[in-house]
Order: sequence, then structure tokens, then C-alpha cells
Amino acid sequence: MSNQIQSLYTRSIMLKAEGKLYDAEPLARQYLQHSKNLHVEAHSEVGLALALLASILVGTNQNAEALDCYEQSLAVRENLYEGRDHAEIANCLQQIAVLLHALGRYQQVPVYFERSLEMNKRMHGEDSPAFATDLNVLGVLLMNQTRYEQAEPIMRRSLTIREKVFGDVHPIVATALNNLATLLEKQNNFKEAELLFSRALKIRESNLGPEHKHTIHSRNNLTDLVENKELELYEQNKTKRGMEKKSQVSKEKINHKVSKEPVVPVRRSRLSEQVPKAVRMNQPIRRTSIVH
Repeated sequence: MSNQIQSLYTRSIMLKAEGKLYDAEPLARQYLQHSKNLHVEAHSEVGLALALLASILVGTNQNAEALDCYEQSLAVRENLYEGRDHAEIANCLQQIAVLLHALGRYQQVPVYFERSLEMNKRMHGEDSPAFATDLNVLGVLLMNQTRYEQAEPIMRRSLTIREKVFGDVHPIVATALNNLATLLEKQNNFKEAELLFSRALKIRESNLGPEHKHTIHSRNNLTDLVENKELELYEQNKTKRGMEKKSQVSKEKINHKVSKEPVVPVRRSRLSEQVPKAVRMNQPIRRTSIVH
């Protein structure tokens, strides 16, 4: 790798790590072009440059072009490794599956994801971090398709593997906790979801600090859960009150026909006393999910 190409690669990686994706993108494109000019299309550096650009494009929501780059990178790496299992191939397969899902091409997702899952199982075993990551991603994809019953055991298995490998207080365990809690919240299992969100927040505060973006994400998730739980309780009570009121009105109509007495309305408390704060202020109830 020449000094110029090495510089483009290093600067692209640094800017990406700093979250400056729009600054990183033109450098990554230059790195890819220089790599193609210097090497044949099937060279490992071309595959690396394609994967780097694809990862940056994902971050800027240019998913269609990112998919094309990952597919080209996969072709390069499959040619290089001649049918052998390799982590670079497994990663490309997983990223392609995620992008196909994001683009709504659900029928094609299993083809790539199952290959990635099986490859990581062969290379690392079923109790490995790589396999746990595949399970985590698969669980989130299923959750986003509202296939909650299928997603839950997969997410729980991913969490179990990560706790076994990394211990109970590692940031990667917090990711698994966060995603499982998000799924449980969608199933209205607020009690367990709150416990898991709280664990994830504690881990991230301890390891990353209170102002890290992942810590803030966990804090927001926990806050949103409490608001969603209040909203769900309010809706349940409102339904119950509506049924009771309907029953009461029916009885009063019957009594009125018999006695000819006026019906005295029952005084209700003000709406603001019944509705959770987030609803009164017309604030949106955020529902978040993240894979990282």
C-alpha cells in the first residue's frame, strides 16, 4: 500500500470513528478508486476499500449504494478465499442481509443471513462472540418484522452467550440487554423490560460514562418505557371506565323510564388528572431499537 493510499485509508477510518461520515465519504471513494487503479479488481485491498465505503454509506442512509459495494466486496473475497470460510466473508453476508431487510427485500434476507450464521458456527462454535452477534442481529430483524415469539429465544440466547464470554458488566452485554428489553416492551412485558433497561444503563454509565451516546440512549429508553407503561395503564383504565359508564348509562335509562326522574350526571375528574404527562403535553412516545 503506497503512502498516499495508506493516508486516505487512515484518514477515512479516523473520520468514521469520530462520526464525521460526510467528511469520510469522499476520502473513502478516493481510496477505492486508487486501489482499483493500482490493483486488479479481485485484489484484497479493493475488497477492503469497498467494505469501508459501504460501512460509511450505511451511516449516511445511502443503503442502495452500500448494498452494491458490499456485494462487490463479497465477490472479491469469495474469489480470494476460494470457497473457504473467512470472517470477512461472514461479515459481508451479514451486512448484505441487514441492508436487504432495510430496503424491504425480506425474501432475500435468509439466503445471506443463514450463510453467515452457519459460517460463524463452523469457524468459532456456537458459544462464540461472533455467533452471539449473528443471533443478536437476527433477533432484531425478526423483531422489526413483528415476529416477536421467534425473536425472543434468539435474543435470550445471544445474551446468555455474551454474559458467559464477557461477564455481566461488559458494554457488549448492555447491547444485548437493550435489544431484549426493547422486544419485551413491544410485548407489554414492562416489568422485565424495565429491569433489563436499568441493567444496560448501569453498565454503560460505569464503562462509558454518563454522557456517552450509548449511555444517553439507554437513559432515554428507560424514560420512554416508564411513559409507555403509564400510557398503557391509562388506556386500559379508560377502556374500563368507558365500559362502566356505558353500563351505568344503560341502567339509568331503564330507571328513568320507570321512575320518570331526571338522571343526574356523575362528576368526572379533569382530563389532565387522568392522562400521563407525556400525553397531556402532546409529546411523542418514542420507541427505540438499536443494533450495536
